[in-house]
Amino acid sequence: MSSKLRKADALATPPVLIRVAWAMTAMLAASVLFTAVLTHLLHASDPFGIPWFWHGQEWPDFRVFQDQSLHFRTPAYWDDYGYPFTYPAPLAVTFGLFYRLAHPLKTYFVILALGCAAWITWLARGLAAKGLAMRESVAFAFIILLTSWPVWYLIDTTNIEGLMAILLALGVLAILRGNSWLGAVLIGIAASMKLFPIILLVLLLSKRRFWEFVAGIATAIGATIGSLALLGPSIRTAQAHLNDGMEFLRKNYMVLNRGAIELNFSHSLFNQLKFALLLGDRILNHGGVAASRAHEQAILDAALPVYLVVGAIIGVALYIVQIRKLPMLNQTIALTIAAVLLPPFSSDYTLIHMLIPFALLCFYSVEAAREGRVVSGLNVCFACFCLALAFESFFTIRYAFANSIRSLALVVLLFLVLRHRFEWIELDGRSDPA
Repeated sequence: MSSKLRKADALATPPVLIRVAWAMTAMLAASVLFTAVLTHLLHASDPFGIPWFWHGQEWPDFRVFQDQSLHFRTPAYWDDYGYPFTYPAPLAVTFGLFYRLAHPLKTYFVILALGCAAWITWLARGLAAKGLAMRESVAFAFIILLTSWPVWYLIDTTNIEGLMAILLALGVLAILRGNSWLGAVLIGIAASMKLFPIILLVLLLSKRRFWEFVAGIATAIGATIGSLALLGPSIRTAQAHLNDGMEFLRKNYMVLNRGAIELNFSHSLFNQLKFALLLGDRILNHGGVAASRAHEQAILDAALPVYLVVGAIIGVALYIVQIRKLPMLNQTIALTIAAVLLPPFSSDYTLIHMLIPFALLCFYSVEAAREGRVVSGLNVCFACFCLALAFESFFTIRYAFANSIRSLALVVLLFLVLRHRFEWIELDGRSDPA
């Protein structure tokens, strides 16, 4: 009898979530059909945004450092293996530890699977706790995960971003739930692996947890120095080798690489800016004809530091003037957008970080529906999330436009969360436990 009452009392799924599920499914179906036609019927050489065709080089991002990592903690570690290490020191140690295991790739797949299962469980239980039927909650969570492009791209490349995403997600949720010290340490570790997660530490400043913020910074610095010492032979020598890798990344991905692969797989705001700069240079100075490679590289070399400085200034000013005064849900979405949009090169697997604020917005929308509140801007926010997360290979007319669309969607979403306040006592009214 009680189960029947619970089913009868269950809240109907809000229409906005139903539209999200259908939109994500429809874009996946359109992309699969588009790719199948171009690849198998028209025999196009490019998979147009669904890279399940690595031609014998499966799981490339994990395996690219295999030879080097097998020599972890030996003098041969810094030998030339054809591709320099392009991450900070803590990830070099992480790869070294993985390749000490009997089955490093399988172990990483297990970690990714556990992370996906944890996200589905968290989202489904959270929706059910807000009043949705458990069956509908589980179905919605599975649909979103299975139709999310960054999830599939992360698995397809086996980029180490998945491990960092788990740490960052746990850190953000710990802060939002009042466990500031744990959140600071977890975000600090994630920020030592890649710099951009450090933006999420700003949540601590908004909650006036200044010592925890310092602890997060100290954790990132300590993890970096300790990792450099482990890599050896000295901290300075290890950092010099890693600087070579960063210079390789800057020249080949951040600055000059402007071909189809970057259009397909990098949603960085700088990526869109540099194509606009090169197009403007062609129109103004070369009559629409491409200039020499050296000339274009000089333009982008000059633009990169300007972009970084201006972006940092605008970001800090925006936080001080507006973001810190917003509800915590708005801040979480805004800061996550900044973390995945502003780096000079941001491949699509980084969009997996948007799944945490997406789930939080789902919880908020269900609670608003249960209370009969109409929230301004909510529908458009979910539309932007769809464009940021969904498969979009069918947006291809000679060139792939998916990442330009994703960049635009993230910018619009940022504007929306700065304008519309999502007051939520579950986040805004929570304080640290005694």
